[in-house]
Amino acid sequence: MAPANPRADRAPADTALEIHRLFKAPRAKVYDAWVDAEALARWWGPEGYRAKVAALEVKPGGVYRTSMTGPDGVERWVGGVFDEVVDNEKLVFSWAWEETEAGHTGNQTRVTIEFRDAPGGTEVALTHELFQDVEQRDMHRQGWTSSLVCLAEVVGA
Repeated sequence: MAPANPRADRAPADTALEIHRLFKAPRAKVYDAWVDAEALARWWGPEGYRAKVAALEVKPGGVYRTSMTGPDGVERWVGGVFDEVVDNEKLVFSWAWEETEAGHTGNQTRVTIEFRDAPGGTEVALTHELFQDVEQRDMHRQGWTSSLVCLAEVVGA
C-alpha cells in the first residue's frame, strides 16, 4: 500500500486557505522577516497599510500583538500565541482580531507558515484555518496575498 499523500491529507476545507509563494531570497532571510520585529513592521499587512509590532516573542507559548492601519486611517489589532517554532522551517500561531467592525472580538484561527528551500529561492506555504465562514476566509486570502507582495519587496524577491 502506498503511503498517504501528506499534502492531500491536510487539504484545506471550506473554512481554510492555503497559499504558496516563491521568494527569490535565502530561507534564513525570508524567515527572519517573520521573526524580527523591525523587519515584520516593514511588510506586515496588505499593500497600503502601515504596521506596528507591540509584542513579538517567537517561542512556543510566546505572544505577538500587531496592528495594521489601513488607508482609511483605522487601526486594527491582531494577536495570538506561538504554538510551534522551528527556526528557518516552521511557525504555527493562533490569530484573533481584537475587535471587528461590528465591535466584537474575532474568533481564534490558526496560521501555519512553512519555509522550504526551492530552486531559485524559498517557498513559503501559508495555511490559515478555522474560519467561521467562507467570507471570512476569502477576506483573509486577499489580505495574505497582498501582504506576501509586501514581504517580497522587503526580502528583495
